[in-house]
Amino acid sequence: MRYPSLKEMLGEQKGRKPIKRKGSVRAQLRLDQKGKCWRCHKGFDAMGVVRPHIHHKNGNPSNNRYSNLALVCGTCHDFLTHKQTLKGRRRPSRKVLW
Repeated sequence: MRYPSLKEMLGEQKGRKPIKRKGSVRAQLRLDQKGKCWRCHKGFDAMGVVRPHIHHKNGNPSNNRYSNLALVCGTCHDFLTHKQTLKGRRRPSRKVLW
């Protein structure tokens, strides 16, 4: 049995396009943000973050314009991603079932 590669699995995600690299987008964002997280403003070096996450500010993963990208620490990226998925969903009802 052949398992799909990570690249194949990620390539099938709806609306996700790879970021075209001219130089290093991550390095340029790090310089522009002065080595700090876009959300919590803590320094990546002080937190021990070696490779910060690239976050799409508007939540659209196919929009790879430089102005839509930001570097965030893992904790902030989890928070922001979870917050954006809840925006479009209806919250479950709190009916008591017993």
